[in-house]
Amino acid sequence: MEPLTAHSIPPSTTVEEVLASLKSELESLPCPTGEELRDLIEEKGYDICSFKPKTLPSSCRILTCDASNSVKELRYYCLWGVHSIALSAEYDGKLHPDPLLGGEPILYKNMGYDSKLKLGVLTPYKNIENRMQLKRMGLEYAHLLTSLKIMEREGMKPDFLLIDGSLVTSLNYLYSQQSSPEYEEVRSITRELISMSNVIALVEDSYESKLALELGFPSTTLQLMDHILKEKEFVSFEAEGGVRVCYLKLPSKPLSYLPSQKSPPLTVRWEFTNSDFLPILEQIAGLWLQECDLLHPQLYPVRIADYLTRKVSVNTLLEEAVNRYGLKRKYREMRES
Repeated sequence: MEPLTAHSIPPSTTVEEVLASLKSELESLPCPTGEELRDLIEEKGYDICSFKPKTLPSSCRILTCDASNSVKELRYYCLWGVHSIALSAEYDGKLHPDPLLGGEPILYKNMGYDSKLKLGVLTPYKNIENRMQLKRMGLEYAHLLTSLKIMEREGMKPDFLLIDGSLVTSLNYLYSQQSSPEYEEVRSITRELISMSNVIALVEDSYESKLALELGFPSTTLQLMDHILKEKEFVSFEAEGGVRVCYLKLPSKPLSYLPSQKSPPLTVRWEFTNSDFLPILEQIAGLWLQECDLLHPQLYPVRIADYLTRKVSVNTLLEEAVNRYGLKRKYREMRES
């Protein structure tokens, strides 16, 4: 061992050796060619299909919802909080001023939102991380359904309900937590949501790897599909709860700041509650092509809902509750603060 001093750090030679070994490991990962993988996936019974992005009707309403959450584990209690945003927008094929960010015009008008904030104490004090995910799911999906019913009563029924993140992941997570006190309520809300035919889940990042591993590809299925698919192609299959999972390669589109050049194609994972999903996929892809954002698999209303959830720091509110009500922190937190 080396003598301990105030300046003790790993020597630079060790850091460089570790970085070099990581590079070697990355380069040694097997990477079959796209054609080899296309043959393999078709042998497994998956069809590679084509789609054509289409223009939406002259008037189309979108409703989306997202939520942020936080927990504060204390000595005797566990506080939790969720902030959810429901956001509606109307598309009419024209450009409109952005009411939130200004700058470039957007494809949507009549944008409105509803904010719900809830704090509470998690009892009993156990299985915190898993139960917090259930609470967030339940409150987010319930907010979406409540907003849907309000819009329907006002004669503004949405054409599409957009979810931020994977429905399949949420369902798998839900069914793994059947012993949790929150399970039955969240299951009922989730079942109501997936029974609808116009729900689309736009997954920002997907780390699912089951299909890729079946084909001997040691990475995510999204990366596998990026190798396999050509522009305007997709592979789909039925997953948990009858949800249709679809990996697709969105086509290049002109750069907004340099129209003479195009963006690279973008491989994404979208999920549909409608088994006859192709017409919906083509309309959502057509809408995505009209937006200026180049590298994001989600639509503008979903991104804005996500942004608005962070306008309120749930963690800061929980800290305020701890200080306001004199709640006792964990000994470790007191020692480190």
